[in-house]
Amino acid sequence: MFSFYLGNKAVPQSVLNTGGRACFFLVTAGTKMLKCFPVVLAVFLAWGLCAIFTAYDVLAPGSAARTDTKGDLLQRTPWFYVPYPGQWGWPRVTAAGVVSMLGASVASIMESIGDYHACARISGESLALLPTRALAYKNGILE
Repeated sequence: MFSFYLGNKAVPQSVLNTGGRACFFLVTAGTKMLKCFPVVLAVFLAWGLCAIFTAYDVLAPGSAARTDTKGDLLQRTPWFYVPYPGQWGWPRVTAAGVVSMLGASVASIMESIGDYHACARISGESLALLPTRALAYKNGILE
């Protein structure tokens, strides 16, 4: 909803601007925050509504939408966690995984070649006239 209907609306935001001088000015600038962060804003909005409903006891005790049921969750969460190899067990290689990754790689190669042609068309160059066409394809495929 944010990005689709309100994506082109600028949200006023106060920022400090030097304006090329040594002193700062408080300027109100418009940013398209609703287009850039629709998911984060939707999560904050939903959590805020749940907090209001919890404060006014609209939600039943024990409801999953209440914000006070797991209040110690942030205190119990390990904020700094160092991952180590093999923590989920040994890696498994299956035929389905190999075939799907092979298909994804081929699709990526084809898309890269199409991107080269699109960029050449936009810039007005012809790929047939470029001496490094094969080199460009090779770098795009192997890197």
